[in-house]
Amino acid sequence: MKPDFICIGAQKAGTSWLYERLSEHPAFSMLPVKELHYFDRSTEYQTLDFLAKTRLIDRLKEPKYAARAVKRILRSRDRQEARWWARFYFSNYSDRWYKSLFARTTGLTGDITPGYAILESEDVTRLHAVAPDAKIVLMLRNPIDRAWSMFRFMAKRGGPTDLNDYSLFQAFVTAPAQTLRSDYIRTIDLYRKHFDSSAMLIGFYDAIAEQPGTLFSAITRYLGADEAGDTINLRQVTNRSLQADMPHAHHAFLIEMYRGVVEELADRYGGYAARWAASISGPTDEGTGSASLPTPVTYA
Repeated sequence: MKPDFICIGAQKAGTSWLYERLSEHPAFSMLPVKELHYFDRSTEYQTLDFLAKTRLIDRLKEPKYAARAVKRILRSRDRQEARWWARFYFSNYSDRWYKSLFARTTGLTGDITPGYAILESEDVTRLHAVAPDAKIVLMLRNPIDRAWSMFRFMAKRGGPTDLNDYSLFQAFVTAPAQTLRSDYIRTIDLYRKHFDSSAMLIGFYDAIAEQPGTLFSAITRYLGADEAGDTINLRQVTNRSLQADMPHAHHAFLIEMYRGVVEELADRYGGYAARWAASISGPTDEGTGSASLPTPVTYA
């Protein structure tokens, strides 16, 4: 039953890299769009809500909706993709519609929507009811680095104009839309109530730079595919944020904000999470001086 897997986050933790690399793998048939945002479509979530209006007739009343949809359809690479976009835009949204988006895929496929990390319990219940056999993937990044990366990414998209403005930064990272996205323990524990631990893989963003082949092979094996050899550009950077050093005050604020989360992750999973803890609390047995690289994935 498709989707075969759902990647639930985290934001700015390598999910775009994963989508692009899986799209290059011959065993996968990824959808034309990375993020479907179906289960977080309620306007109560501080995330994209372009699926919020269930009925097509209501969306057609929006200015330029039809023109925007037709424009996207016309940019399709082939007839099959055009039909997919037509179904995406010109349908009433329902669980049946969601599953139909995967119907004509011939390989392994999934939904990679980082917004699912902030779902409430009732929507995780619904996700499980729609895709009970889907394997769950969660990409994690040091929450301190994730928050700073997202702040820079929003600046790139026309958000905060001064990355050094402490007040703007503090307001951004303490907003619920951001604090929930870095509350990894909440996300893991909530999904574990619905999905077996063997059906939830945690991958670490750090491994994309240090050991991308090992990370990608672990993920594809978990999802049921073989390694792809040299056909995939694992070093390709995807969805880069603006480049800027984090001011000391910003860093100090994030350390105190996320110290508890980082330390609990280190206790649970060690490896890269232990590195994160070492960077804010001093050396550990698995600190950055270790000769061997940490395991790139674990299971929650």
